[in-house]
Amino acid sequence: MSLTDRILHRRGRDETLLLGAATMRPIIERLLPGASIVTRPRLSQLEFAGDRKITRQPRRTAIVAFSADEVYAIAELIRRQHGGAAVVLGSLSPRTRNAQVAMFQNGDVDYLVATDAVGMGLNLDVDHVAFASDRKYDGYQFRRLTPSEFAQIAGRAGRATRNGTFGTTGRCAPFEPELVNALQNHTFDSVKMLQWRNSKLDFAYARRAPGVIGADAAARGFDPRADCRGFARARSCGTRRRGEGHGPRRGRRGTAVDACQIPDYRRLAPAAHAELVTTLYGFLMKKGKIPDEWFAAQVDQADRVTGDIDTLSGRIAQIRTWTFVANRPDWLGDPDHWQGITREVENKLSDALHDRLTSVSLTAVPVY
Repeated sequence: MSLTDRILHRRGRDETLLLGAATMRPIIERLLPGASIVTRPRLSQLEFAGDRKITRQPRRTAIVAFSADEVYAIAELIRRQHGGAAVVLGSLSPRTRNAQVAMFQNGDVDYLVATDAVGMGLNLDVDHVAFASDRKYDGYQFRRLTPSEFAQIAGRAGRATRNGTFGTTGRCAPFEPELVNALQNHTFDSVKMLQWRNSKLDFAYARRAPGVIGADAAARGFDPRADCRGFARARSCGTRRRGEGHGPRRGRRGTAVDACQIPDYRRLAPAAHAELVTTLYGFLMKKGKIPDEWFAAQVDQADRVTGDIDTLSGRIAQIRTWTFVANRPDWLGDPDHWQGITREVENKLSDALHDRLTSVSLTAVPVY
């Protein structure tokens, strides 16, 4: 269910509160005529501090890059010069991420090296944010961050009434005056277009056009007739060929739509995830549940704490998939048992990854 669909259809008994950036105000007023808008200004100032070398960043700095290799290389450089750095990437398990963040928050280390994951859901005592890169891969292409994306990350500097600063470092190009002004004064273009999937998550409605608001929908390459990614995966499962999963008809343990909601934690390739969905959906349709012996074999493959950082990260992605499956109430014969097993394996892997991130050299590749 998309965020926009929830905005349109989920209502509280007496009041519904929507929290977000001011850039959403015009489009929210179009979606919800009569909505009462209340603004809360930032209590601290965010100021531009220019460019500094990576090794000359002040204490309590978060250095931001947009690839794991770059993050590891910068963290290793900081460790050689200053003795320690925490690392935060979106691919880390919550347990590993929280352990790394705790090192920084407790003052065990004074530097944090992170991807843009630092700008989402983390409240940190950061005084300065330094951008080591200004470009990222957004799932379709490498592009420069938008001003509002820069602001989401730079705004991590400062807490409550304590001021913060931001700047550039490493290979990041200097910020132009217009960008600096936008970040310091919080002036950004409003969101002009939203697209959301129809809420009838069933094959009978798969071709129903998604909702769109904003005149420039076509400019971003959106096809209003396109199916959501989940339905694309479902079709790759071959359900049409087998005559399963059509319309409102449900299998004994769910539909292809249910199987397609499995997150792609592994991020190997679309075909690899489609194959996984195919396998699980086949079990559910033919056997009524996923066989314990098959599921146990998948968990056992991930239950090893040897290997380097990338290997452990890959196993965590695998076990998070199986944790998701175990938390479906009717996909396994004894879901409570498997929830405990997968949680224990994920914790072991997360602790091992935290140990690798804090006690060994992250990279031998020289940078900057």
